[in-house]
Amino acid sequence: MGGGHLKAAQKIHMNTRWDHPPRFVVAIAALLVGATSIDAAPPDLTTGGVPNETPPLTFNLGPTGMRGWAYHERVDTSQSRQILVTAVEAGSPADGLLQVDDVILGASGSG
Repeated sequence: MGGGHLKAAQKIHMNTRWDHPPRFVVAIAALLVGATSIDAAPPDLTTGGVPNETPPLTFNLGPTGMRGWAYHERVDTSQSRQILVTAVEAGSPADGLLQVDDVILGASGSG
């Protein structure tokens, strides 16, 4: 008697299982859709382009005393060709040479 009742409950569970997918399946599907979207091209900061995120994620630019924004897709910066200076620390090596909103296109020289 108990065995028949258990089979019926299992059957009901099996029939309704995919009618309402678990929340984690919906979350994973949303992430996959976002992961396959085509990201926009890097903005040209020299012609008035602006960072494509708000607020922009900035990076410490080593021992220069500056922070800057570079185009990135998640953690990949390989498409970036420009750095927007977002901060210059007073008294740092960059102080007096570069200022906020300058765009770095490259560096050369012996230091």
